[in-house]
Amino acid sequence: MELNNILNTENINIEHLQKGLKHIGLNLSRFDGVLDEQVPGLIELFKIAVDIDLKTSSRLTKMDLRSKFEKILKGQRFNDHKKLFVSKEVSEEKEVSKEQVKKLQLYLKPDEKNNYAFKKLKLGKVKFFDHQRNNFGIIVDLIDGVECHVSPTNILTAPINDNDLVVYEPVQNRDGRYKGVKVSKNIPIFIFNKESSLNSYAYPLFNEYLDNEITLTEKLDTGFGYVNAKYYGASNWRSVIIVPSEIIPKPDCIIFGKSILVKLLPNLNDYKNTIEWLTSLLATELSKADLNLIYGDIIHDFELKTIPEIDRELKSFLDVSFFHAFFEEKKKSLNKISYILWTHNECEQLPHASNQQEIDFWYL
Repeated sequence: MELNNILNTENINIEHLQKGLKHIGLNLSRFDGVLDEQVPGLIELFKIAVDIDLKTSSRLTKMDLRSKFEKILKGQRFNDHKKLFVSKEVSEEKEVSKEQVKKLQLYLKPDEKNNYAFKKLKLGKVKFFDHQRNNFGIIVDLIDGVECHVSPTNILTAPINDNDLVVYEPVQNRDGRYKGVKVSKNIPIFIFNKESSLNSYAYPLFNEYLDNEITLTEKLDTGFGYVNAKYYGASNWRSVIIVPSEIIPKPDCIIFGKSILVKLLPNLNDYKNTIEWLTSLLATELSKADLNLIYGDIIHDFELKTIPEIDRELKSFLDVSFFHAFFEEKKKSLNKISYILWTHNECEQLPHASNQQEIDFWYL
């Protein structure tokens, strides 16, 4: 059966179809020699093509439809001719080498020789403090629950009260019990914000506490600093007050900033402003190679995503300045990312295929 007869049988308007095909750079005559087994899929694509409009149809829709027509012309099959933007399993995933992972872990691990200001301190809460009779109290370590006795002579920021959060240095007595010295209510933390949250979050600047995201009851500016706060649970602090007279040394900010950035990057959409803040800080001290190492995993994962996934997540990546150089490099060749950049009008012209791998892009 001739193609025109098939179109008439299926009630497909030939004039509208030719116009739709023209919008994606094709001509109806190219399909005259299509194999019979390809006709059902071709008809379904024709039904989509008749609705293609030069102004209202997105570039992504037009180019995805074009790629499926190209498959038909090459005699190839695809899974679902009724659905655009079919997700494709990545057949040849690049693997981040074990050596690179190990290098990143070593890079993020604080140098044992680095004597940052609060290295020996513990984070705890005041279990109680008796101001009236005995004038002593007990502090409980938030990690292991070990108790330390504390007396006024060892308190740097008096007074301390029940449920105050404090930092201190534990010293073991001859009887095996501990006392707390250099006790202070000034807690070193990094404050950060989620895009849609009404309150802030924090990481205490101690290696053993970086896995514990703290919810604060207040909304504060992103940054490193010292605060006074009340313990309200393992992951909740309240009555947070910034201590403006205390500033965390920049080397300490860099040490912890690297680890915190790695923790936040997988949730780019939630923390993009905080990620941008940390990146700007680290860029003042770290080399481009160091930053590339930190960002390596998320870039690797982004490159392995399908076209629809890249399309959904592109805006979040574009909002972070570090990725701009990465995108500029991608624009130089035909690939999934340059294609999506083009559909979002982030590059003026779609790159031409320059090798077989790029030519095969249209048949993904």
